[in-house]
Amino acid sequence: MDCPEYLILDEPFDALDLNMQDKVVKILNRYLELNKETTIIYTTHNEMYQKKFADEIYEIKDHQIKKVEMK
Repeated sequence: MDCPEYLILDEPFDALDLNMQDKVVKILNRYLELNKETTIIYTTHNEMYQKKFADEIYEIKDHQIKKVEMK
């Protein structure tokens, strides 16, 4: 099966209860393991999920896009 070059996720966990969030996290992790060539653009306000899935983090602040240092 062909994989998309880009996958865009906009706040994918916000409307989910904790049990469903856990299930979706497992699905997304499995997808990432199998599809390393896909770039995922993921928007969130939740810092826990930012760090869980990101190789790089950018933020929009004062109408500017800035790279965030990962710790």
